[in-house]
Amino acid sequence: MKASLAQILPYCVAVASDRPAADRLLTPTERLAFAAIPDSRRRSDWRAGRIAAKWAASRLSGAGVPERFELVQVP
Repeated sequence: MKASLAQILPYCVAVASDRPAADRLLTPTERLAFAAIPDSRRRSDWRAGRIAAKWAASRLSGAGVPERFELVQVP
């Protein structure tokens, strides 16, 4: 039986920062989306949210490597 997200990871926190090292977790497509955000504060928040979601997805799937996940916007 597969565990639910709440059982594996009750929450995932990412701090918004201007650390370029976090960019290694983004795919090339995500880097383009990140670069297109005009406001630096919004970019920082976007990156933090994206990384938190990637860590949550990697933990839930058992893959353990957030770089392998690309989050896509569904129309």
